[in-house]
Amino acid sequence: MKKTKPCSIIPPKDRLASYRAAITENPNNASNNDLSILGMGDYKKLWKPGRELKIRFLEDVSSSFLLAFSKAITHWIKHVNLKFVIVPNGDADIRITTDSDDNKSLIGTDALTFDQDEATMYLETTPSDENFESTVLHEMGHALGYLHEHLHRDATIPWNREKVYAHYSEHYEWDEQQVDEQVLTPYSGAIVDTEYDKNSIMHYAIDKELTDGVWEVGINTVLSKLDIEMAKSTYPVDPDDLPWKDL
Repeated sequence: MKKTKPCSIIPPKDRLASYRAAITENPNNASNNDLSILGMGDYKKLWKPGRELKIRFLEDVSSSFLLAFSKAITHWIKHVNLKFVIVPNGDADIRITTDSDDNKSLIGTDALTFDQDEATMYLETTPSDENFESTVLHEMGHALGYLHEHLHRDATIPWNREKVYAHYSEHYEWDEQQVDEQVLTPYSGAIVDTEYDKNSIMHYAIDKELTDGVWEVGINTVLSKLDIEMAKSTYPVDPDDLPWKDL
């Protein structure tokens, strides 16, 4: 059985363009520290609640692929105040390529900073893979603006760093910088500040051989209770209910 590759985050090409896109799309993305564009601090990359998100595949995909993909993303759709529309052509907010050796995505509104002929999400997985649905859920979580949970500042994972470097080098040909960025270095500031959730769909599976020999996380295949709470709070039916709106 094919082993699903770990997800990696696609960084924005230009942080200033990323910031401008985020606050233009949704002014509530600016934090209290964002007093000006030149003095920007941490900021969120969430879409404006209530808006329609168009999704387009850059290559032809089968009807069975579209069906499996659509079924997977319904688990997010049920909990966010957004409308998802898969379009065959024309402009789209999220552009997906399946001609890929990786599973990776831009974060939320960073997609607005890429040209229409550029992919904002890469899917290496196919519907025949055991973890297809959980992989799609994970990548769509990034597209909604959510980060990797294992990099949460409160995670305190007891990594065995040398074994982690060796594992990702052997299996995925990642160098130490990639491993540091994608696996080991916690975010200094959370884009969406929520409680650490070991059961999150946004969490890497972590084998105990890569930690202290005891700590581990299996493959999370469904949205956790906290994932659902986060989705509802970041994309509420009433935008006035945004938890940070009046902070």
